[in-house]
Amino acid sequence: MINKDIQSEQKNYPDGKIEYIFRHEDVGEIGTCMIVPTPLGQSQINFHVSGDDSDPMAERRKELLQPIVNAMEEKMNIQYGTAKSESMKPYEMQSTTSVVESKMFPCNKCKAPTALFIFGEKSETVGELEDYARKMYAQVKEMNVPTWVLGREKEVIIDGEYAGESLVLKIHPKRLKAKKMNSIDLNAKIDKLMDSHCK
Repeated sequence: MINKDIQSEQKNYPDGKIEYIFRHEDVGEIGTCMIVPTPLGQSQINFHVSGDDSDPMAERRKELLQPIVNAMEEKMNIQYGTAKSESMKPYEMQSTTSVVESKMFPCNKCKAPTALFIFGEKSETVGELEDYARKMYAQVKEMNVPTWVLGREKEVIIDGEYAGESLVLKIHPKRLKAKKMNSIDLNAKIDKLMDSHCK
């Protein structure tokens, strides 16, 4: 049974290709299915899991995509028979590059990285934050410092002071459940990391 929390978007290309992009509301983009017509009138179907294979969330994306693969295989078997075919190729990892705004916080003494913010400025859901985490996985792995993905910020007043508040997802070194945080509390965490790095 296909998860009711998964939605798909269809894209049609001029060369006849059809792409389905699958998203989970809490995991973000999990993968795509590309249907490529061939000169013989058949179609090649390729499934791609979004992100890097070494990403800790890769296995979860595969788990969510598997029922879609199964359902499509079953539908094709009913329509075209169960003869073995090379037309369906599940699971190629799909890593894409895009520009994402981020900010590194250096140690006050040695200037080594101590923390990283990733700005998902348009993000208002956990799934949208996960999209930014997926896109920045290689950099997060390389820097290996505490990392947060920050969603769209709104202005709030805390103890008479203006501050920003957004949905925040901590993704490294330990992934935590997304929660709303204000800039005062978050900046206090960063200051502590920057101050304590060389002590």
